[in-house]
Amino acid sequence: MSINWEHLIIILRDITNRPFVHITLTTHDFSEGDDAIASVIFDEIRVDFFLNAIECGDLYVVIKALAHEAAHVVLNNIEHNGSFFRKWSEVERIMYEMYSEYEFELILQRKSSLNTRFFGYGIQ
Repeated sequence: MSINWEHLIIILRDITNRPFVHITLTTHDFSEGDDAIASVIFDEIRVDFFLNAIECGDLYVVIKALAHEAAHVVLNNIEHNGSFFRKWSEVERIMYEMYSEYEFELILQRKSSLNTRFFGYGIQ
């Protein structure tokens, strides 16, 4: 399954309460001594997420990385403490739910479109 980046941006706008959200895929190594695969820069109206495209190869890793960075935005700090880890977990769960609902809606739309195109013209 391909990743719907546009929908992830819509979800992140909702979660971060920022009107301008951008996701940039890069091959930059964020690690600088640790295992970071993402980074974020934000202010009151804008959020820029940066993901290492090599490390973030599937939806699970992408959502986990974006949720981590979005938790920083929601809490308006970069600390890793108990409240951060709880918020990260909450944001990750919300992102999966919102993404799944969207994907399910797309499947239903495709099914409806196919039913109209094929079954509406007698091809069964």
